[in-house]
Amino acid sequence: ESIGAYFLDLVVGGRVENDWSALLDTVFARLYVNPSVLAGKTPPARPAPPRPDSYYAGTYLNDYYGPVQVVARGDGLHVLMPPRPTDYPLRHWDGDRFALFPVGENALGITEATFAPGRRAGVAGSLRLEFYDATGLGVFTRR
Repeated sequence: ESIGAYFLDLVVGGRVENDWSALLDTVFARLYVNPSVLAGKTPPARPAPPRPDSYYAGTYLNDYYGPVQVVARGDGLHVLMPPRPTDYPLRHWDGDRFALFPVGENALGITEATFAPGRRAGVAGSLRLEFYDATGLGVFTRR
């Protein structure tokens, strides 16, 4: 049966039998809700201070996304994501937690970047980017 015939079947005697628009609006509305733990929240009034930029700066690897770089500039820390690289400024949230704002068709606003200690003293061992971790692939390990 053709698509045209299918849609003609939706309208019987000039009236709509199924309100597909309302159904699809409900389904697609869920795609536009920011799932971040930071969504809708404000930074703590008294956040724990971040560590020195040198603790975070470095190259982090991920088997799926490839390498990312965390660099310190005059205006703070930035995550450089492949392939261009895309520059995501990090805004301190609390302790080793930062906020970033991804861009692109799937971006929904604020998301979290969390650094975790590693084996080497004085540097972070990993970086978890919440936006890229919806399927468990968002942890990057220091090179």
